[in-house]
Amino acid sequence: MTKDLNLLVALEIERIKSDTQNKKYILTNTMIGESLVTPTILTFSLFELGLYNGNSIAQAMKLLGFPFYHEPSEPAGFALLFGRPYINVSSYTQASLPNWPLTFSSGHKVGISIKSSIIWRWPLMIYQACRILIHLRKFVLTAESKWSVMKMKCPDEIKDIEKMSGSSKKIQHSLNGSQKFFAFHVATDFCFGGIQVLLKGLHKILKVPHDINVWDPSFQDMHLIQFHLDLWKLSHDLISKDAFMSKHGSRSHKDWEISAARFYEPTSELNSLLKSIKEKESFEIVFKNQQIEKAKRQGEIRKYLDGRKSFLKKWYLSLGQSYAKIFVLREDSKRLCFDWIALFRRLVLDVQKENHWGDLVYHLSINELNAALVETDHIKLASLFQMAQERRDTADRLKSVKLPAVVDTSRLEELFKVESSLKADSSMQAEELVCLSPGIVEGDVIVVHSASDCSGIQSNHIVVTRFVDPQYIPFMIKARGWILEQGSLLGHSSILAREALIPVISSYRNATELLKQGSRVRLDANAGEVRQV
Repeated sequence: MTKDLNLLVALEIERIKSDTQNKKYILTNTMIGESLVTPTILTFSLFELGLYNGNSIAQAMKLLGFPFYHEPSEPAGFALLFGRPYINVSSYTQASLPNWPLTFSSGHKVGISIKSSIIWRWPLMIYQACRILIHLRKFVLTAESKWSVMKMKCPDEIKDIEKMSGSSKKIQHSLNGSQKFFAFHVATDFCFGGIQVLLKGLHKILKVPHDINVWDPSFQDMHLIQFHLDLWKLSHDLISKDAFMSKHGSRSHKDWEISAARFYEPTSELNSLLKSIKEKESFEIVFKNQQIEKAKRQGEIRKYLDGRKSFLKKWYLSLGQSYAKIFVLREDSKRLCFDWIALFRRLVLDVQKENHWGDLVYHLSINELNAALVETDHIKLASLFQMAQERRDTADRLKSVKLPAVVDTSRLEELFKVESSLKADSSMQAEELVCLSPGIVEGDVIVVHSASDCSGIQSNHIVVTRFVDPQYIPFMIKARGWILEQGSLLGHSSILAREALIPVISSYRNATELLKQGSRVRLDANAGEVRQV
């Protein structure tokens, strides 16, 4: 087994070297498939589809004014690393701006270098940059009205596809129909990122107090927050279970569960969660107090800017409002994208059940799946599923290799050793950790490797895990705090944690190995420290 695994790792390293060529870093923590529980060939081809010209990501880039062009056969900045789909943001952006005299690179920070040999392209770059800004502004102004129409039509479009005859036809129409929704979501994501960068820059230039999170939307506008608030209300009999399920219960296949608030036929999981949440008597008050505090801080910022003589202050305040607006659209559109993915999953599960193909169906690409549906030659069909079996075996073996958040291509052999030597360290310092949600707590460590481990989370626990899998989110408010190996400031889990006053830190390397089950630690998410006590 170890020999086979070493061989697989060696082959993967050689493939990565070949793919990356002169690229210094691959940012694996920008994985675009992170919402999917099972990262298989089917998952990869589903996201790869969005990169082809005319599809979702291409539509989004063009919508925002980018001179986007990607060849279908080789999507730029996109790779399959250890069985998971990733996007390298710097090379992806570079490929979307092919004529710019700039080279984008990224490690822990983003860097830009100028190509002096093609300095004559600067006028073109300035023109395209202005075009992008104009398109961004237009998108911000029209996004709400455009989204309201798309959102209203979405349920009927999904129902129409489900009524069609023929599995292959249904799958193709579901993929085609989903692209405009994915395009809108990707556009809001890129737009939000641009606004965030500009807002942070102005925040620093104007020396504004507090941080830009003060412009986060009201909790009433955030579905994820409303879900947890309604969950708390349900635990206190303030709303009925039928009302809760009508609003938040979207039934699908649990093996294919994705991000967001979803419950299924078995009620034991929901009842267990309600029991633990019931002890949080002031949960609703916490959200209301957070909103009052944010409004107070926004008032302080406006008062501070009134005393400043700068033409930038009006732009800053306008960006703050746009930040909240696009934030809501970004999250709302993501929910409908989940509905389209759920439709695709239901169709694949129907195919799996009708043909008795088992989970090997997930290890076929979309094109291979369509081919299998019409193939009548039993020998060719057997050959296709033999290939799927080999892919599944390879993916299962590679799961034991932990992929770092940032891959330095000059240190591949060192980073991807099958057996790593970990030096236990009782503390991690502030410069190494990233604070996602402030606060100081002490508690007992519970190491979570999968959703099944979440049932053991109690109110005295500090959860230690690689990252917050979408299935973990309903359990976040049970714990005292969270320590992550990987995490994002704008991830669903981080947003919820800040609203619910749950301390969270990320970038704790090898936390799941170093912090032992049952040990007691002090988590300081203000200073960025974790210490054994």
